[in-house]
Amino acid sequence: MGPDVLVAAAEYQPAPQAAAAARRFVRDTLQGWAVTRAADRLGLVDDAVLLTSELVTNAVVHAGTEIQVTCRLADGAVEVVVSVAALAADLACRVGLALGREARD
Repeated sequence: MGPDVLVAAAEYQPAPQAAAAARRFVRDTLQGWAVTRAADRLGLVDDAVLLTSELVTNAVVHAGTEIQVTCRLADGAVEVVVSVAALAADLACRVGLALGREARD
């Protein structure tokens, strides 16, 4: 990981308040990285927060296991990953948001 890559992660128990806590974590992290200045007019931070909320809610309802939310900023793109450990498999849903350009895979 190069010097221009920022990563932050948080873990949550499968409880109803996990989605609200994850929303706060993502918004606070992106604001701390000053992502909002470039992305506010496009609504990308709000989109990242909304999608995180949906994925964490699904993880609470359907997986019922510990949830990890990871934010990554690299090369002008934000990636938010919601991971759950379910049985023997680690399932991850990824949402990539590019600031001012098309999202990358």
